[in-house]
Amino acid sequence: MLKERGRSFSINAYDYRAICLFSACVVYALFGSPTPDHFGKSEIILFILLALSIGISNFRNILVHFERVRFWKSAGQVLFIYGFTVPLIGGAIAGNSLNAMLRDISPFLCLFLPFFCLSVIRARPNYFHSLLFGVILIGLFFGLRSLIMRFDISCRFDIWCINDGLLYLENMPTVLFSCLFLLGSAISYMVRGINLHNVIITGLFVALALIPMAAMILTLQRASIGALVLYILCVYAYYAYKTPLRAMGALLASVVVFYVVGISFDWVFTSLWEKTRVVGLNMREQEMAAVWEIVSSDWRTLLF
Repeated sequence: MLKERGRSFSINAYDYRAICLFSACVVYALFGSPTPDHFGKSEIILFILLALSIGISNFRNILVHFERVRFWKSAGQVLFIYGFTVPLIGGAIAGNSLNAMLRDISPFLCLFLPFFCLSVIRARPNYFHSLLFGVILIGLFFGLRSLIMRFDISCRFDIWCINDGLLYLENMPTVLFSCLFLLGSAISYMVRGINLHNVIITGLFVALALIPMAAMILTLQRASIGALVLYILCVYAYYAYKTPLRAMGALLASVVVFYVVGISFDWVFTSLWEKTRVVGLNMREQEMAAVWEIVSSDWRTLLF
């Protein structure tokens, strides 16, 4: 029981779980890797923090207690139980190594993190903002680390050196998400009106959004840049429908901001076009054909 200004409040299991989850986001943002080849110190710490944030009782409830009222949750439980058992059994029968199976099952478990955190968000709705901030933090630091590695600024950041080859930090959806969220928030503040408070907040959001944006542009992430352009068009179209005059003012302000920052859209488009001309679609069609050939080899593989 803690006291603050004459008021008392208690910290229960939900609070500890939320603290562990946010700590895991911070550790992952600073030291994590999307596709680690082996489990290092940061991966072990992440595993412990995520396990503590989930809790044994919550993990057991997901396996046992089904909610018929919420179809999405029961469907998610079925998918989780299937993915946590059938592939592992199949991999063990096929003689795959434990390290290879852990490498595949770990991202599958992380896919269900929102599912695991549902009880915490229900008990403490305000913690949703903390989790959102943690996800944005991951995207910002992944973008920053990608830029540092790209420009080889490693003399003062030894913990972020490239020791194990490419980390593919800029490919992560959190990088794109943080950029979209910050730019969308900046546009929403510009639409509210031009005053000192909104200008400062907008400038802060744009400055932060430039970090993941620069990482995506410099590494020529075509899908991410395309999603960014489409998102901005959709946001402006929405505000143009709701408040046309303010949306026009926000659009003019955005053009001025990008002009001052000095982002050359001609260079970006030329670079993306040249990459497409040289590498095409990165053999995506051949990859899909290879996957379909394996999946459709027999009806059991296609079904399970």
